[in-house]
Amino acid sequence: MKRKKMLSKAQESKLNYIKKGPIYRSLFYDGSTLLFHHAKGFASAKIHINFFAGSIYESEHEYGLAHFIEHLLFKEIKTHYVEELEGMGAEINAFTSKEIICFELSCLANKVEKCLELFMNLISKLEFTDKHFEQEKKVIFQELKEDSDDHELVGLELIYKKCFPAEYGHSVGGDLKSVKGITKEQVKKFYKKYFKPNRRIITIVSGDNSYENCRDLLSGFIKTKKEIKPVRLELGKRKETLYKFRKEMKRKMETAIVFKIFPAPTIDHIDYFSFVVLDQYLFDGLSSVFFKEFREKKPLVYGLGSDLNSYAQFANYVMTFNTQNKYVDKILNGVDSVIGKLTKDSISSEIIEKIKQNLIDNYDASFDSLEERADFITDNEIYGKVMLDRKILIKELNKINGQTISEIIDKYFDSNQKSQLVFIKK
Repeated sequence: MKRKKMLSKAQESKLNYIKKGPIYRSLFYDGSTLLFHHAKGFASAKIHINFFAGSIYESEHEYGLAHFIEHLLFKEIKTHYVEELEGMGAEINAFTSKEIICFELSCLANKVEKCLELFMNLISKLEFTDKHFEQEKKVIFQELKEDSDDHELVGLELIYKKCFPAEYGHSVGGDLKSVKGITKEQVKKFYKKYFKPNRRIITIVSGDNSYENCRDLLSGFIKTKKEIKPVRLELGKRKETLYKFRKEMKRKMETAIVFKIFPAPTIDHIDYFSFVVLDQYLFDGLSSVFFKEFREKKPLVYGLGSDLNSYAQFANYVMTFNTQNKYVDKILNGVDSVIGKLTKDSISSEIIEKIKQNLIDNYDASFDSLEERADFITDNEIYGKVMLDRKILIKELNKINGQTISEIIDKYFDSNQKSQLVFIKK
């Protein structure tokens, strides 16, 4: 009778996306969601508890608030959940992003139920002393000061601010002024508004198939009989036009950094997978176009990379080149030259097919990691987009050819859309 009562509190389905073990999905009356993957052959487990409470939900006078709450949720007054979890060998971490806050726990699979119960108790309440509040502000101040020494991070933060509207453009961590101004009342109000069950996704990847026990345990946290709709991100199926800018700044650093910025497709746009293929062609490995151009033909850089930042509503594509002051113009001209050639000459079908196969291979290899499995499963739920199914991935990749790549080069790399940021050594 007890199990029947528990089952009545959830809508259940079995998702067969990963051959290495089934995925179960339970949607509870309070709008919270459990995603459980039995990762056969593993002795450990991962628990991710995500809330739609990232920095995009902050108002202008609250910048850094979500990240601050992430820190405060590990503070306790009368309980000792953190100590109990770590005493069982569990490892705890958390991060705040633009769209979500994620609390992570690693443990042995045979301890996942007890760890889940303690972990849920820990983050289901927010309690802290005045001393906790002030100490954690000092910790974040130090974190922000250390971030200011990371020149690439400073550049990327500036690019977000310049390219995107404020909700996505401001820094996840805020700044010294905004964090200093955060009050206890703001913390409690934000927590009450955004840390609700219907904004929560619980992902468990475990070597033990303890799905039913975990589901029944979570049912005990439900405090309503009224069915509540879960919150999900609204997807924008578009190429996002960015605010254009060109800026050069002098900084106290040993070298120079060149950033080239372009529009990109959002996570659900039809061009998304084509753009992923193009990114692999330009930057992946020692045989990539830009490595050959700037390391082999002309030794102009010592480091290079790219970031395809695709969110639910906004996206950009950032190329990064670590160089010296004297090579900055050569890098800028060289990037334009490579893109110019791409607009005239199509990438060979042989190269495209190799990249597509590499992406499939990388997909298969990624499931050797419990962390990767948890991320795939969670993203699938967050964006309401099937990103797991190997057959769907292959179907999407089969649509890509030299013509589709040429079309997205024309669409996204037009000279009228690009921006650039250059950090020069003082």
